[in-house]
Amino acid sequence: MKQRHEFIAYSKALALYLAEDIAGFKKMFAGGELEPTEKKILQARISNREHRWDEAIEALSKLTPQDTFLAAECNFVLATSYEYRGLFQKSALHNERARTQYAQCQDKFGSFNSTYNLSIAFSRLGLEDLSLHYLLESEKLTTSEERHSLVHRELAFVYLRRGDQNKSFEHLDILMKRLHLQGETDRRISLTIASDLFFRLGFKEKSFAILTELKSIYSNREKSRVYFEYYALEALLEKKALGTKPQCLQDSPEYSLKWDILTLLQGGQTAEAEAKWDELVKLLPQRHLRGFKSMNASDDKSVFMSYLNTLRSCASRSSVINFDLSTIKSNKARLLFQRLRDAQTPVRKEELIEHIWGVPYDPSLDARFYKLIERVRGSIPHKIVNQNNAYQFSA
Repeated sequence: MKQRHEFIAYSKALALYLAEDIAGFKKMFAGGELEPTEKKILQARISNREHRWDEAIEALSKLTPQDTFLAAECNFVLATSYEYRGLFQKSALHNERARTQYAQCQDKFGSFNSTYNLSIAFSRLGLEDLSLHYLLESEKLTTSEERHSLVHRELAFVYLRRGDQNKSFEHLDILMKRLHLQGETDRRISLTIASDLFFRLGFKEKSFAILTELKSIYSNREKSRVYFEYYALEALLEKKALGTKPQCLQDSPEYSLKWDILTLLQGGQTAEAEAKWDELVKLLPQRHLRGFKSMNASDDKSVFMSYLNTLRSCASRSSVINFDLSTIKSNKARLLFQRLRDAQTPVRKEELIEHIWGVPYDPSLDARFYKLIERVRGSIPHKIVNQNNAYQFSA
């Protein structure tokens, strides 16, 4: 039975792909060294990278490699495609097949990856006991510091999801103490994950300190995450609005959309934010659900979801404000109060004017609106704040 190292051209091309040497990978892919089956598996990886998951699934589902190792690679990449599509049962099935096949050809590298990913699939399915079992199994297969760090990072998340903050922090502490053993790239990745974990565990200042360090040294495609979380956490800590989108987010569909969603909600443009959220769900169906919801409840503790939920649960909701409307004599003042009270996000000036006066927005009504705002501010015990021409009750 042939082993990984015997597939020389395939292993070389895969190494180029994993090292993100796309130019070198494409050059080799276009050459004549790779077999047709090998090219189809590698092409599916490219399709996954470009979010063309259905294309990868269709191609690999038709593939029946005769070599056990290539069959394992096919199942492993197919499992990844199904995970990206949010089809976690199928992802688990193909990871299990890959795991069995890798074991048959004594491929420890593949065995670790498929066992680790099987743990992730079971976690996505809410089967936390199985997830933990396979994660601990993957730990037995680790052969490098990078994989040890990967396991400890995920164990910290697993125990956090299970409500065991002490265990979670224990593995986070192990991760931080092993940073000096990692290469520069792996260290940056571990710090990025550590920042996320510190935030979720409630150590917001520690999380921000790590992001501040990373912001000065990060490059390539991970930079967008660091910059997004840095500015979002800064805004949360300082209770200020997000400003202009950083240029480095423009090339990241995920973080560009997340920034747009937050700034739209911040400006009271709920319908537009919902449309952007639907785009995010389409982009990342394995992580997000419609209606501003996460696939995994533990993700509600992330920087992004914390900021989003802060915006959506502002003190303008009727459940927060308990005020006797009969004390407000003016009908227009009552309409203003009710609209702000019942809103889940800041409300734009134009929308308020249309609601209060019952006519399409007309700039000539601005002066009357501002006088109404001042009059209401002086007659109720709740503070009305204005950011970017959108109004809400202060938390």
